Amino acid sequence: MNKTNAYTLHAKKNILFFGRRNIQSSLIKKELESAANIQVTQFSHNSVVNSFTSNKIDVVLIGYHSISDSAYSEFMSSGTPGLSVVIYDVPTDLKNETELMSWNSLRGILYEDAPIEHLVRCVVDVIDGELWLPRQLMSKMLLQFKMLSISSPTYADDLTKREKEILAMLVRGQTNLQIADQLYVAECTVKTHIYKIYKKLNIKCRKEAITLVNRCNSLY
Repeated sequence: MNKTNAYTLHAKKNILFFGRRNIQSSLIKKELESAANIQVTQFSHNSVVNSFTSNKIDVVLIGYHSISDSAYSEFMSSGTPGLSVVIYDVPTDLKNETELMSWNSLRGILYEDAPIEHLVRCVVDVIDGELWLPRQLMSKMLLQFKMLSISSPTYADDLTKREKEILAMLVRGQTNLQIADQLYVAECTVKTHIYKIYKKLNIKCRKEAITLVNRCNSLY
């Protein structure tokens, strides 16, 4: 039994698809839903996606040219952990790959000349926990992570026990109030700890904290 057929025996997998509604996106949606046991929810740039959480989403699929759309930016900046992102229509002559390499949630890349059959296989493989990345980009990412692991100290070395505890809660998506309630402290105390955490880690916001922790954890 091949992998695609195997997915028909399990519960539907949920794909969050960011892209403008056109002939291409309609074809992609149709192919994904017919090729495997997949349900695709499509959002355009003016859609609202706040109701989605990571435990409802198996893969986030987005066209390269839709990365800057407001709906996608809002969703990714919300601090939702554990996402698996697939980007398609990446230009074959892309010169600056640094941004893509910095995405800890990136699990799949397809260039603009890839056939739609590869897109379906890529999504199914990513759902199964695998990576679908071009060999050249994979080599660059591995080299970058290797250099980081050699030259950078552990991100939490300078944090106190309580700060590490709060950072872990923050990365899991808990609000300041939820953290305060769980630790039996005032919300202003949590805010003070978070300020110190940001200063020690040289970061400015929750999104950067999540990215840093996930990136460092992927090295070990």
